[in-house]
Amino acid sequence: MPSKDFHRHILVVAGGSESRSSYAQMLTADPQFRYTTVESDSGTEALELCLIERPDCVLLDFALTDLSGLEFLTVLSREYRNAFIPIVALIDLQDEGLMEAAMRLGAQDYLVKGELTQSALQLTVNRVIEKVSLRRQLAAKRLEFEQFAGTVARDLEGPLRRVVGYTQILRHEAKERLSPRGQECLELISSHARTMGALVEDLLSYATTLHTRGAPPEPVDLEAMTRHVVSCLEDQIRESGAVIEIGEMVTVTADRTSIREVLKNLITNAVMYRGVDEPRIEIQSLLDQDYMTLTVKDNGVGIDIEDQERIFLPLTRLHRRDRAPGNGLGLAKCRKIVEKYGGQIRVRSALGEGAIFTVVLPQSTIQTTVPLA
Repeated sequence: MPSKDFHRHILVVAGGSESRSSYAQMLTADPQFRYTTVESDSGTEALELCLIERPDCVLLDFALTDLSGLEFLTVLSREYRNAFIPIVALIDLQDEGLMEAAMRLGAQDYLVKGELTQSALQLTVNRVIEKVSLRRQLAAKRLEFEQFAGTVARDLEGPLRRVVGYTQILRHEAKERLSPRGQECLELISSHARTMGALVEDLLSYATTLHTRGAPPEPVDLEAMTRHVVSCLEDQIRESGAVIEIGEMVTVTADRTSIREVLKNLITNAVMYRGVDEPRIEIQSLLDQDYMTLTVKDNGVGIDIEDQERIFLPLTRLHRRDRAPGNGLGLAKCRKIVEKYGGQIRVRSALGEGAIFTVVLPQSTIQTTVPLA
């Protein structure tokens, strides 16, 4: 258990001074941690304090003196989207729409003020701090891996190409002189070299995703795009027996190639990780103010809660290759693409209960291309 000396710095943002004091007292009563708090009644001021104070968590009461809670989260997600700031939203009512909007805009959790207890507040704040701390660690490891993967993939690309070339020469010029066992070994070498070549290509593609300038943004009809992706995956879908249901879809202004890549990977995963029932995949999108939300829902094998962050790491595989082919880079690439445009991708799932992947992209960043670093 952490000691009292384990320090946590909290930014408390609320319109009323009594509310701010009450929240601060609840936190400082926690015997596990030593809390310090800085308080503000202004969303505008609090945004500046996020940069100055670097809080371990923001406790955000939606009753502010200037901005609304959603306006605060919108600006914070746009201006500090890579800062990994844990946020707990405090709202007045059990409003599912408001809760979903808060989570979509970057809040890690929420509490209803009328049901607030000291233990619930302490537990929630500590949980989101640990959750975001894990995300920071994973992001650092991912960056390290990307640099390493790019270097290794470039170094292996040439030698692997030569191995494939030499096996082709042997097949054409010396195959008849080889014993059956020798011919079998030659085929195995060719097969494994092609597998390695595909992995190298995927690693190079993954490592360069963030720093590759996308195509100029253009109107993309997501229904037409989804039907195109489904037609490209026709053989795989037919073999699995999957039923694809395309619901309401919107038109966005975006990099067409990036959107297609995300759709292809999410649909492929839904088909690949099917359960015992007939696979059913539901795809829909909507526009809500300045955000586009895309969901891909399946009734497949589901994902253990402990793996729901890890699956977005490169080369992460939850199943053996003979059960689900691939290199474990699809979801990692999806996350890189989505975050490149200032968005979020997440999954809600349980083992045996399917999965819902949600992509949220701000239209303001969909319509622009991130410059090269």
